[in-house]
Amino acid sequence: MNFIKHSFRYAAVAAGLALSSASFADNVFSLQGVTFSDGGAASGTFSLNVYDNLIGSSIAINTTSGGILGAGSYPSALVASSFVYGSNETIVDFYRSGAGYANVLQLQFLHSLATPGYDPIVIGANSFESTGFGSAERFVTAGAAVPEMPIPGMLAAGMGLLTFVNAKRRQSV
Repeated sequence: MNFIKHSFRYAAVAAGLALSSASFADNVFSLQGVTFSDGGAASGTFSLNVYDNLIGSSIAINTTSGGILGAGSYPSALVASSFVYGSNETIVDFYRSGAGYANVLQLQFLHSLATPGYDPIVIGANSFESTGFGSAERFVTAGAAVPEMPIPGMLAAGMGLLTFVNAKRRQSV
């Protein structure tokens, strides 16, 4: 009985830590399975802070060569102003380093990135990579943004598991 009582107490503390730390953590997304109409692909990560703004220093997206466009690196991003401060905007623009606004990777997601969970990329005219207005472009044919568990949440979950195992071990001795 004492074991069950302590287990619930430890689980409640671990859950409280996980929930409180997750609410103040950045949301990290990984691009997975992103392919283009010309055979190229995109991969990498980007982050949103607690205010649902992109964190410029945490963007690392790379594309591979295809039949239309060459490989590129997108380390910075601008977001439509309606996305800032947590509205329901679903389109994110990533700009290629050193090219100003000429080279853009635009991704439209099915849901707002402020909504937690797996978020498929909308296939079609609003998800593409382009070298500039009216020039070469290729469209996204598949892919999604997959959230990664925040580090504080993983830490709290691990501490809760260690506490549970330790309490179980003490009880059996």
